[in-house]
Amino acid sequence: TLEERAARLEQGILEAAHQTSLPLTVNRVGSMLTLFWTEGPVVDFASAKTQDVNLFVRFHALLLERGIYAPSSAFEAWFVSLAHDQVIIEETIEKITDAMGVLAGEHIS
Repeated sequence: TLEERAARLEQGILEAAHQTSLPLTVNRVGSMLTLFWTEGPVVDFASAKTQDVNLFVRFHALLLERGIYAPSSAFEAWFVSLAHDQVIIEETIEKITDAMGVLAGEHIS
């Protein structure tokens, strides 16, 4: 169940990044995932440090405005739990998609 929910969240996040042409890599193992604001792959700390931390900071603020309390560091993992049912996963994807749309508009400007 956790694998399915985390996979759906990862898929939704990657679809939103693709739609907005934002440089995003998601590394996921089971119900744990980390977003890196860079073209992939991210395989170690050196490649993780290539991410655009300014994009992360703005994305994090946009998520907070939408009621999503994601990790506050660009190097921390997200965890999906059984409390995150399918409805919450889909609502989260919608809010992430909206936030990425705003971020993409700012990024282009």
